[in-house]
Amino acid sequence: MRSRVGCILVAMMAAAATAPAAAAPDPPADGGGVARLIVAGARDEVARGTVYDLTMGYYVTTWKDGTRTAHKVYPGGDIDPAMGVCVEVPIRAFRRAGIDLQALVHDDMARAPAAYGVAGRRLDTNIDHRRVANLFVFFKRRAKVLPTAADGAAALGAWKPGDVVIWQLTGSGRTDHVGLVSDRRDPASGRPLVIHNYPMPGHAAEADVLTAWKIAGHFRYGFD
Repeated sequence: MRSRVGCILVAMMAAAATAPAAAAPDPPADGGGVARLIVAGARDEVARGTVYDLTMGYYVTTWKDGTRTAHKVYPGGDIDPAMGVCVEVPIRAFRRAGIDLQALVHDDMARAPAAYGVAGRRLDTNIDHRRVANLFVFFKRRAKVLPTAADGAAALGAWKPGDVVIWQLTGSGRTDHVGLVSDRRDPASGRPLVIHNYPMPGHAAEADVLTAWKIAGHFRYGFD
């Protein structure tokens, strides 16, 4: 959404081409239970048929727990749950596990603005956590950073349900798409499926797309 582009516009281009800062708290350490909740939360997006929002609009997070309020909500705020872009998958999935990326990303940006390239700028809790580039920095700083290789059984074994994958859609160096690793695998390729939201097919989906684009980051947050 950077300069009204970010995850939305770059994804469309790729499809066509083929307060004082507080310390970020440690994530819950409930291991597999957290991972299962993350995957379940991501799969909720698929079951709901969350539509990919092509408007490139700026939204105030006036929704909470599926209900629209009359005011901005922070923490725990959301946009209309019927829609979203790629970032809504991890934001809503992690929230299902009790992990609020809206608050965590904001707190970390406030603590280390230079790391995010926002020194001297005003932070915005409506949108900052909804930028793939910011999620990439947050996970690099706060999550377990894992190998990005996805070729062969040994490499694929490192990808666990609930892991975060961030891609470069065009391979140009910009991180512009994000998804969550599923607990299901494609029977033909052996690759784990990924739950993501993308202009094609235009809604949240669970698909064999792990290697569809250049993998920029592989992260595990909230569980081992």
